[in-house]
Amino acid sequence: MTETFFINITHKLSEYSDQIDSFVRKLDSEKEFFNLTAERIMRCKLVIIALNKSEIIGITALEKKYGFVRSLTMVKKDYQGSGFGTRFKSNLLSEAKEKKYNIIMAVLDENNIKSLRHNFATGYRIGGKRGNLFYMWNPLNTKGLFLYYLIKTLFPIMKVVDLVRR
Repeated sequence: MTETFFINITHKLSEYSDQIDSFVRKLDSEKEFFNLTAERIMRCKLVIIALNKSEIIGITALEKKYGFVRSLTMVKKDYQGSGFGTRFKSNLLSEAKEKKYNIIMAVLDENNIKSLRHNFATGYRIGGKRGNLFYMWNPLNTKGLFLYYLIKTLFPIMKVVDLVRR
């Protein structure tokens, strides 16, 4: 594998929009569990790309959804399984800490074993499960840890609400 490097493009998204669109369109089995679009990436609050020469081989980002900061990471199949994605996401989490985020969420399909392992390796913990989705949380500081335990304690109430809605 050739040497790769990471670039925070958060404030240069428009400059990279064509490359981002090309990266997303070329993805195949990598998108099996994940609905990633270029538009979604362009709305993210923090975006880091991994480059091999001038080609994007991975995108990791933070998006805000329903008041929660949620992470997403997508790496080309040829770069998976080598620890690259873990180093890549760790870079994102370091930047998130610098920006004073408290806790980051990831939502993963129970059958997406690769992503589950990847998120455990980068410090995520399961907060709960609804249907076939795991809600994982990565507390980045003491306040984040408090929020994680609060969410984990309150998560079963969401299941009751789901039952009542049926």
